[in-house]
Amino acid sequence: MDEEQIADILGAMLLDPIPPSNISILDEYYGYKQADASTRYQKLEEALAAISAEKVSEQFFYVYDEIKRIFSGRLKTIIAQMVSPKTYRGPRYFQVLFLTLFNLLIRQEKRIVDYDALYNTLDGIGGRTINISGGGGWWSQQEKIDLIAATSGVLSAYFVQRGESDPMLYSYANELETILKQSFTENTQYDFKQGIHNLDTGKRNNSLIKKIFKTLTAMANAGKNATGYILLGVADNFDDAEAIRQVYGAGGIRVGKFYVTGVNGEVEKFYENYDAYILIIKTHLMICHSKNTIGDK
Repeated sequence: MDEEQIADILGAMLLDPIPPSNISILDEYYGYKQADASTRYQKLEEALAAISAEKVSEQFFYVYDEIKRIFSGRLKTIIAQMVSPKTYRGPRYFQVLFLTLFNLLIRQEKRIVDYDALYNTLDGIGGRTINISGGGGWWSQQEKIDLIAATSGVLSAYFVQRGESDPMLYSYANELETILKQSFTENTQYDFKQGIHNLDTGKRNNSLIKKIFKTLTAMANAGKNATGYILLGVADNFDDAEAIRQVYGAGGIRVGKFYVTGVNGEVEKFYENYDAYILIIKTHLMICHSKNTIGDK
């Protein structure tokens, strides 16, 4: 059911106008229908080629992460907040919410400015705005279009236009969570650092940055197309996270056995902004690379 839901959402993201929903439409997406039904499959392939599968994945996970952020730490689940805990059309309500946010965040290039107000407005929205009709497994194209338009109108008050200086809309929260969980079994290609400053003295640990370069080199030499990750702002255990909290006043979010503490404390205490922080790291890595290259020659 999850696979069908995701396929339905991806089809709506890629095709214009949004297609209807039922099992035969899903078959068409995969090219499993009759020969005369291959048009939808062909259009999906063309859309994917135009935007790239990677970009579609980024957009999907960005919207997914924003939904998680809206409901993080809330008392109710998504469907309980929008309709009721016992509704049997939960996937359709979720799809309307997802595609509404896709419309506002991606197509209209906006960003959320008030998560609390947005969450509160979703309370009982199924009875006010998202009135999904009954009737078998068929979900009409027009009803989907109308519901997304109506819900976009209600929720748009909590969005503003992104500025030109805003980065590409992509939240890495879901990817970060996946990396941390995968590291339990695939730890050779993952490494985590609390930061680049010593907690006791506050001095920048330049030798640590050099070690990062060596670790990255080892990861790159692991094999063809090898991928590795070094994440800053991650503590291995509660004691380390507590030490960071005492120094910088910032708590951590637990993910598995790790604590995501971030680098806000370091940046705010030792640098003008995040760009300056990143520049320090890049500069030291370039120096390490230059010395390594000269040494090889």
